[in-house]
Amino acid sequence: MGRKGCEPGPELKIVPVKDIIIHEHFDKTRSPKLARRIEEDGVLKDPPIVARLGGGKYVHLDGANRITVFREKNLLNCRHILVQIVDYFDPESVKVSTWCHLTQQDKDSFLSRLRSKGIEARPMDCDAARDLISEGEGALCCLFFRDGDVFGIESEGDFESRLRVMNEVVRTYEGRIERDSLEPERGEWKKQIRDLFEKHDDCNVIIAFPGFTPKQVVQIATRLAAGEDVVKIPPGVTRHIVLEGRALRINFPLSVLKAEGVSLEAKNEMLKEFLKKKKPRRYEEPTFMYDE
Repeated sequence: MGRKGCEPGPELKIVPVKDIIIHEHFDKTRSPKLARRIEEDGVLKDPPIVARLGGGKYVHLDGANRITVFREKNLLNCRHILVQIVDYFDPESVKVSTWCHLTQQDKDSFLSRLRSKGIEARPMDCDAARDLISEGEGALCCLFFRDGDVFGIESEGDFESRLRVMNEVVRTYEGRIERDSLEPERGEWKKQIRDLFEKHDDCNVIIAFPGFTPKQVVQIATRLAAGEDVVKIPPGVTRHIVLEGRALRINFPLSVLKAEGVSLEAKNEMLKEFLKKKKPRRYEEPTFMYDE
């Protein structure tokens, strides 16, 4: 439900958590700690971001761990969750981007482990790598090492086949991964890379990925919703930037979301009344704050 007035706010709604489809792999080891924090706070501070799929289903865009925490029986075991709903196919509403990964790897060992999986990393210069992840049809990722060595990884086959290999690449170094932004289209490409290494001084390699489209993400989610065995996007790769305004610090009571014997319709009425008492501040980024 958006807020009425001269400038509508984000659409907030309580939905069945089982109806949200998670399109990517994610680090479930964070879930128990997150569940404890939400229970201790007694509120859901920041709602996950979702988009409508059709048939009453939603695709998750951000907040996979929060969704999982609510869904799992051994964690919060909650049937309903508060979400922010965005129009995924409106370019003025959501921008789809990618995170890059930074980690510390012995270069020779890393490349050897890739080769043992049948994945060949081809040496190339920095500009060729930028072109590959910007425009390359079969691009999977590019590796930028602190010592200046650059490698590109490509794969033939359809979208799902490439995703399968991309997941194998990420599994080769998964564990302690730092995420950041690398934007081939922004210019000052080599400076971006230098700046990332300065910022993450304990990492020696950047793994940069090509972009995904809303159509590709929805394709995965739709097939998952239909019960198909589908290859998901690797963890921590897709990045969704909500241009229309992100709702944060809502602090909606967990007790309402967990309440048994209260219908979904009644909970959404409670949400409506709850929001009427709030005075959200809109930031230029833009972000909507609900904690006043």
